[in-house]
Amino acid sequence: MSKGDCLNVSQSPDDGEWTKEKPKAVSCSRDDAYLKVLKVGDGSANCGAERGEIDGALWWRHGEDDEEIALCVERRLHVGDCFLANDGPEENTVSISNGDLMTTWPCGSNSVPGTYEHILKVTALTRGDCPPADRSVDWDFRGGKLCTRIV
Repeated sequence: MSKGDCLNVSQSPDDGEWTKEKPKAVSCSRDDAYLKVLKVGDGSANCGAERGEIDGALWWRHGEDDEEIALCVERRLHVGDCFLANDGPEENTVSISNGDLMTTWPCGSNSVPGTYEHILKVTALTRGDCPPADRSVDWDFRGGKLCTRIV
């Protein structure tokens, strides 16, 4: 794996593990190229934004000791993508983590897996305001806004 490679895996909503045991590089133009490699390393340095910020970046470690691969991966989001979320700490709020952003889920599904409570559909990735929509939720994200709606 190299910096800039895209991978056709996401995080399993059932157990937090990756959907494939070993990462595989695919064309970044594919619809299933969910992750992009930001760094290849030992996993000891920061991956993405400072702690506490939502940026959709996490370390992926695979293998044992000397053969371990550590990839800093970033979730590639597009308008129309869906991922999973939970209720927020306050009433009528929704909460996401970097791990939640790594999930994918069918937008038309009538159910959510495991402990999740919401399916969110990306409506825009913008530097300005989010477009108005019913049941919309947004977050500061990579220097702009991640705009979603609850489906």
